[in-house]
Amino acid sequence: MELLNISDLSVEFGVSNGIRVLDGLNLSLRRGAILSMVGESGSGKSLTSLALMGLLPAAAKVKSGKIMWFGGIGGDATSPDSNNRTELNLLELDPEQLRRLRASSLSMVFQEPMTALNPTMTCGMQIEERILVMKSIHAAASIQDLERPERYDIRRLLEEVELTDTDRMIHSYPHQLSGGQRQRLMLAMSLVGEPQLLIADEPTTALDARVQASILELLNRLVRSRGLSMLLISHDLGLVDQMSDEVLVLRKGKTMEYGATSKVLKQPKSSYTQALLGCRLDPSKKGMKLAVFTDDGELSAQEPLVRLAQNPADSGVVLDIQGLSVRYPMPHGVFAEKKYRMALESINLRIVEGQTLGLVGESGSGKSTLSRVLVGLTPAHRGEIRLNGKVFEPRTIDRQKRARLIQMIFQDPYSSLNPAQKIGDILSEVVWVHRLRPKNGLRPRVIELLNAVGLDDEMADRYPAQLSGGQRQRIVIARALAAEPMLLVCDESVSALDVSVQAQVLNLLKSLQQSLKLTYLFISHDLSVVYHMSDEIAVLHQGKIVEMKKAADLYTHPEHPYTQLLLASTKKRLHPTA
Repeated sequence: MELLNISDLSVEFGVSNGIRVLDGLNLSLRRGAILSMVGESGSGKSLTSLALMGLLPAAAKVKSGKIMWFGGIGGDATSPDSNNRTELNLLELDPEQLRRLRASSLSMVFQEPMTALNPTMTCGMQIEERILVMKSIHAAASIQDLERPERYDIRRLLEEVELTDTDRMIHSYPHQLSGGQRQRLMLAMSLVGEPQLLIADEPTTALDARVQASILELLNRLVRSRGLSMLLISHDLGLVDQMSDEVLVLRKGKTMEYGATSKVLKQPKSSYTQALLGCRLDPSKKGMKLAVFTDDGELSAQEPLVRLAQNPADSGVVLDIQGLSVRYPMPHGVFAEKKYRMALESINLRIVEGQTLGLVGESGSGKSTLSRVLVGLTPAHRGEIRLNGKVFEPRTIDRQKRARLIQMIFQDPYSSLNPAQKIGDILSEVVWVHRLRPKNGLRPRVIELLNAVGLDDEMADRYPAQLSGGQRQRIVIARALAAEPMLLVCDESVSALDVSVQAQVLNLLKSLQQSLKLTYLFISHDLSVVYHMSDEIAVLHQGKIVEMKKAADLYTHPEHPYTQLLLASTKKRLHPTA
């Protein structure tokens, strides 16, 4: 039976001559089914979910269409077996009705739980807050089933999303949990009140292969056991193939293809869908430029990367890490002995000038800890770091000098850019602080940096919120290049991007490396991305390097069981239609 039907939905931004961001969208979602929406950044996927939740930004105007909901609201919810369907157009509900709907029937799991959770409240308090809000809304609406314990038992909810040690979880703050635990916490909050529709917007993007697999298994189980319907938004075609019953492919707000997942992904009719499938990383194409979309939606031809002739004897070691260990203090009582947890233990790494060392491992393995040590945000317990042969003390060296030596490209470009500054000001600030150009040379340098990362001059006058995810990541790369550093640390720099934009950014990083002779430490949980980018790969597991080889050797002949497990998960995800 149908739960949701969207017909001819069109949304524009702007008052006059608005930009159409959704154009005649049609879809239908059955009870208990999973529908996936895929497409590039800016295709309208997240905007569709916001329209469903009644959370469209003020600048967005619905020009036509209906969003018909057949599940009722709260106590008026229609039983799946009932023949009497309650029909509601969500676009016509008043704010109070929308609040009741979101409290009882619709829930959403966001891409980045850390930004969706309140950092000043414990996890238990945040679930309790949602329960209290829901109870107050139900009480105001005279709904009589408020005392059902299964709806509001916090421990039961945490156990249902497979979070163990519930007492610790309840009293922990979000930053004290891993990425997978935070995402499970978001799921627990979304299940309060037994919703009928769960909207999952890129729920596993930033998670490593093993945690991602467990979250997907959990989502599947919740859908089947609770009879939920799910709208899954993702750019990961492997995930879509594993999870969904139907898939809708969007491009620039228009539907390119819609149908059964197996048919769309195995026998795509649209050239755009074929191109989207062609954007996936192919290990056999290492050393080639990745195929990207042209302006007309076609896929560019792959061609070999032009590598500059490099004599190893002329290339010095840019970064040399020996015996690096990092420890964190464990919680303890006032008079108890202080104990520590080793985050990194006896790390040895070397990166040659102009090359890329890939660092791969699951969440909590110590990847980001290493990057934070290099940029001076986390102190090392012991060990030595040498940069261009000289001892480098990130915590004690002058911050400005350190910034000229090492720059970082972060995972989430939106949270690393100042939303109140224009792009031109963000870039010129870096150039001016380091006195790399005179004042009258700032604007030309900004334009030069924008062009270097493939962006037009007009971007200098925009704010971060006016850019797509891929454009923001290019700005972060341009900002890192503005300091003219010796080493670039790329910390999960493409994990949040869809396949086509990811390909563009990876091509950009490769071309910049060749033209500027840059040296990269490329950190990721995705072994396929690391393999494509790296000359050598180090595998980090529980704070230790368990394997380190030339990229081709490690990918074809992994020795450590953990590396073999990562590789098996990667190969399974790369070929969803196989």
